[in-house]
Amino acid sequence: MAHEPTNRRDRKVYAAIAAGATVFGTMALIAPFVVSRSKLPYMATPSGKVRRALNYLRKNGHACHVFADLGSGDGEAVYRAAQAGYRRAVGIELNYTLAGLAKMRRLFWTKNERKRTSFYCQDMFHYDIRAADTVMVFGVKPLMQSLSAKLKRECQPGAHVMSYRFRLPLCEEKSDTNLLRAKIIYDVEEMRIYRVQKG
Repeated sequence: MAHEPTNRRDRKVYAAIAAGATVFGTMALIAPFVVSRSKLPYMATPSGKVRRALNYLRKNGHACHVFADLGSGDGEAVYRAAQAGYRRAVGIELNYTLAGLAKMRRLFWTKNERKRTSFYCQDMFHYDIRAADTVMVFGVKPLMQSLSAKLKRECQPGAHVMSYRFRLPLCEEKSDTNLLRAKIIYDVEEMRIYRVQKG
């Protein structure tokens, strides 16, 4: 019984540490968006949906060369792309906390997966995706038009764009030649794959 006050005190210390870590972790995730006034809150794309979309591309003869995830979060989609056989998989993330987390996770991947993947902490609109044959995006409505215009400028005909949750505005739908010209070839559980067309 003499140890009971100490045990109770220890439990309080552990609870305080856990609460502090939770608060700190939450602030670390949110702070970059508040400071930069980003329109992109962090929401993870379900891993299974990414995996199924990548499997669809592979089974339909799509060459797995370069995968770019614009807004890569904790790096899960990049990891899935590496597992799917892409020669190069790159994640672009503005939130330095998430970019750091992705880089830490990468340390536990296989040597071959680490060799073929990389993460950059920068604005996705400043990253050139011309070399990518598959691009992944998880935007929000205010950014979809700007994303479509970037994809139009930089994606080669025949490239594929994976978009989760929100539809990309296309030039055929809005009669806007500054938007991406593409055809939806996959639409399952809010995950869409667009094949980029000429024009």
